[in-house]
Amino acid sequence: FYVAGFIPVIIYTITVHYLQGGLKFETANSPCYPFYNDHTIYASCIAMIIPLLLAICISYKRKLLYILVTFIFILALYYAFSRAGMLSFALPIPLFLIIFLSIRFKKITLTIISVTFLTSAFLAVYKLSNNQSSSNFTQFIKSFTDSKNNSNNERLNRWSSAWEMFEEKPLVGFGPGTYQFSYSRYQNQTTEVSVFDSSMGGAHSEYLKPLSEQGILGLFFEIALLIIIVDTFLKNIKSKNYPLQILLIGIFCGICSSYIHGVFNYFLDTDKAACLFWGFVSIIANMNNSLSNTQSSL
Repeated sequence: FYVAGFIPVIIYTITVHYLQGGLKFETANSPCYPFYNDHTIYASCIAMIIPLLLAICISYKRKLLYILVTFIFILALYYAFSRAGMLSFALPIPLFLIIFLSIRFKKITLTIISVTFLTSAFLAVYKLSNNQSSSNFTQFIKSFTDSKNNSNNERLNRWSSAWEMFEEKPLVGFGPGTYQFSYSRYQNQTTEVSVFDSSMGGAHSEYLKPLSEQGILGLFFEIALLIIIVDTFLKNIKSKNYPLQILLIGIFCGICSSYIHGVFNYFLDTDKAACLFWGFVSIIANMNNSLSNTQSSL
């Protein structure tokens, strides 16, 4: 249902983006509004969904339909021009293939097809881009390590503020949801986009935010949740149900995508990202219960 509802949003976003003067990096932030607040959360949700779509392409019927849907999402991610979104997509895909090969080495042909499809999809998207957008994409990639980039420097500023808040209150933190109201006085190296009136402000980290707001216990529970998810996944992946295994890999890699994105942004306090993340977690938990009940009855 989420994917079905997302497709019209993607079409709307790309259309608005194009009408704003072309599919350019400089105008990528706002076209997804009002469905998503900005292009980073939009890209984050897309990146979480793609591994699941890849799993569906492998294990379900109507492959052409799902391949088309997957291509649409890859196209949307490309034109979202989100660096964190790109990384949170690129890193879980090799993980997906490694786990897939480890449980079904005989299915290597499908793996090759999947990799070929993803490569072809990106090449097709690249060809669809005109010279201007290609130039913008090159500039976009270079911005990852640009020390003069305001976005990069502001993230460092927010991370530094969160760490200083943790050092001041290491046990219990400042309280849930209080980072944006407290961090301004801890800023050491402000940038052109720094704010001081609490109107905007996030820690840009799924790890430093709980550390600053709930102290060491906040980070502990964050990591503990990840460990429980991994442990549950490893138990369930031993199932002999092949379609279930592949679906489980896609969901797990979607969760990994969220954790990778969490290094750069914190979106679990927003409904659209949270329902995906906790939805994936609940599916893994439900699979675990179902498999446990099945084994008990046997």
